[in-house]
Amino acid sequence: MMIHGNVLKTGRVLFVSKDEIIENAAFVYVPAADGKGAGTTYDVPEAPWPIFCSGHSQTTDGRIFFAGGGGGSESGTTRCNIFDPDVNGGAGDWVALSAFDSTMTLPGGCDDTQPRNDPRYYPTCTTLASGKILVTAGRTTLSNPDCHPADAPRIFNPNAALGSQWTVIFDAPFADVAKPIQWYPFMFQLSNGPIFMGGGRYFGISGDQIGAQSLRLDASGGSWESPSTPLLADFYGGSAVMYRPDLVIKTGHAANSDLGDGKQAQKINAIGTDGWQELPAMDYKRGDHYLLVLPDGKVLAVGGADDEGARVPELFDPDNESAGWVDMATMPRQRVYHSSAVVLPDGRVLIGGGDSDTDDKSAHLYSPPYLFDEDDNNINDVSGVRPQITQAPAAIGYTKTFNVYSDQVSSITRVTLVRLGSSTHSFDMNTRFLELSFTVPSTGTPRLKVTAPAHGFMAPPGYYMLFILKPTPAQDNRPNVWYPSRGHILKLEMQLL
Repeated sequence: MMIHGNVLKTGRVLFVSKDEIIENAAFVYVPAADGKGAGTTYDVPEAPWPIFCSGHSQTTDGRIFFAGGGGGSESGTTRCNIFDPDVNGGAGDWVALSAFDSTMTLPGGCDDTQPRNDPRYYPTCTTLASGKILVTAGRTTLSNPDCHPADAPRIFNPNAALGSQWTVIFDAPFADVAKPIQWYPFMFQLSNGPIFMGGGRYFGISGDQIGAQSLRLDASGGSWESPSTPLLADFYGGSAVMYRPDLVIKTGHAANSDLGDGKQAQKINAIGTDGWQELPAMDYKRGDHYLLVLPDGKVLAVGGADDEGARVPELFDPDNESAGWVDMATMPRQRVYHSSAVVLPDGRVLIGGGDSDTDDKSAHLYSPPYLFDEDDNNINDVSGVRPQITQAPAAIGYTKTFNVYSDQVSSITRVTLVRLGSSTHSFDMNTRFLELSFTVPSTGTPRLKVTAPAHGFMAPPGYYMLFILKPTPAQDNRPNVWYPSRGHILKLEMQLL
């Protein structure tokens, strides 16, 4: 099973899976150079600590940080791992990290006399504007549903020395505001500082259906607040993604329930006051699916259980909400719980794994409509159709302008930035999308002069895919379609906060 998928700064994809013998089996997928073929894979060593059902996100230098997990056991683990793609001759390898360091005691419902290090099964990792990583929620154990979750958020500093990498934000459970979400809360760094939680994946204590709540966390002061009206009744689980800065969309429901119709969709401006707003419903019920932001800013709902129709991906254009969700090409097989999906630098979507009678070990590549011209030819095969980035920097700084050279400068109407994906259990913990402003200088070599994001709250530091896009020929059956370049991976340098 391809349970945990992470796009690396090399353009390759690290998958951590589980097979019949090895709990932490890992391999790397190498996309085909032509942007069309199947690509290849190679194995990497097994992770040193249990990693099954962990949380993960990208560090500022492009390593992949994994927190907690369970190794398939009934109890969460305090252990953490980092995958470094630069070592082992560029093939990558693992580094074991210090465990969560806390002397908290369980607050009741379990043994409240023993110190604990907050084991975390199903936590969420969120890279912050500071470059540090917030670790939120997770179950301490699966065998006792009344045992409280790991409810004290922690911050990991990847640049600190071993033994001093962890900071506890506060030791009060966020049940002070509402019942704690234990299973992969949907967390997002906001442009004005706080972190937004747009619901969560599963149930609360003793099966309470509380995944529909939304909260904001002040990570500096350690307090939760309720920012808006809650989600629609019974709208918990599903998937969520920040499709523009501060704008979050949430769809579907928990696949293990019969609550809600599974087609619902809502959006919120997480720094605004209007609360959640209903969007057109999807065509198919979905749970255990993914919401991915593509290089053109559209949102793809892909995979999911509960409805055989979930094999049909659906595309949503935030700039044309009234058009609703548009059906795409049907997947060869259904992708459900324990699958993973990411956007590749070549513009395709890679989705694989999923629980089944045989624990699915297959994967498929999906090419969105923008990879085909008006005659349905793959734009990689047609000369002059797909714009090319011929030169761009390896690293950029906040607020700075930088030059992007292309063979089609005069045709480019958009420049976008997509953070490398880090997905598991229906949620990409790392990705975000930004539209960048640019000008075309009237003198000198033809180029785009692009302005980088303003600060780390808008775009946390780390690695992103840079795309340039040109509009397709006007056609009634292909509205709002742009041809994207291949993604150029660059580093957004960290700033002092």
